[in-house]
Amino acid sequence: MKKICRICRILLVTLLCLVLAGCDTSYAIDEYNMDSKIASRSDHCSIMASKKSVFSFSSSFKAKQFAGNTTIYHCAVTKEGLTNITCSLSLEKGVAKLVYVDNYDTVTTLVECTPDTPAVSVVVPVNVELGKCRIKLVGYDCENVAAEVELEN
Repeated sequence: MKKICRICRILLVTLLCLVLAGCDTSYAIDEYNMDSKIASRSDHCSIMASKKSVFSFSSSFKAKQFAGNTTIYHCAVTKEGLTNITCSLSLEKGVAKLVYVDNYDTVTTLVECTPDTPAVSVVVPVNVELGKCRIKLVGYDCENVAAEVELEN
């Protein structure tokens, strides 16, 4: 009986630690301006109630809550040169930005939303180079965030 109680206690403490660790999104604030973390091929985020749609030259992403960074669009550039990327970003709370990450992991901010500018739509000319690139959403403390990107083909 003592052994069962001890196992239950250990399980409860472990569960409590997992819940507390999973709820902390302070890492997102620290990583918001860290290009090395943003350029990482892996995503590092906390998302609640999200929807993502990806098409040939466009992508959209919506989430009720978001913190961290996530890839919303991948592409393989086969033709170098200047291309236009149409970006829309909106949120009700928090800070977020859409960034373009090239094949060499160089990060370029496309658009940024803050509490002062909760919705922004822009067309950004980007010099693309051969290789794989991606567009990532980066943010912290975001509520009701929506992002859309469309690449000129």
